[in-house]
Amino acid sequence: MGDMPSSALPTGRHYGMDWLRVGAFALLILYHVGMYFVPWDWHVKAAHADPNVAILMLATNSGWPLPLALPNLAAFAILVAATAAGSWTFYLIGRAIPWLRPLIGLAAKEKGRPEGRPSPTAQ
Repeated sequence: MGDMPSSALPTGRHYGMDWLRVGAFALLILYHVGMYFVPWDWHVKAAHADPNVAILMLATNSGWPLPLALPNLAAFAILVAATAAGSWTFYLIGRAIPWLRPLIGLAAKEKGRPEGRPSPTAQ
C-alpha cells in the first residue's frame, strides 16, 4: 500500500463520469414514469396499463443494471479519492478515523460500566 504512480491515474475533471451520472438519473426518471403504466401494483396507476411498457419494465427489473453500474461507479470514486489523498495509506487512514473514533469511545464507555449495572439502552 505504498504510493500510487500519478502518471497512470487520470487527473482533472472526469466528464465521462459526469455524463454517466446524468444518464443514470435520466434512466431513473424514465423508470419511475414507466412504472405508472405497468399492470402490477405500484403507488399510482394509470387507468389503462400498456403491455409494451410492461415488457420494458420487466427488462429493467431483471437486476442487471445495478450490479453493473454501482460497483464501477464506486470503484472509480474510490480511485479518484485515493489519488487526491496521495496514497492508499493516507486514503484508508482518512476513511478509518471517522469510523473508529466513535467505536473506540463506545468500547471505553462499556468497559468502565460496572458488571451488575445494565446498559441504559437495555429494556
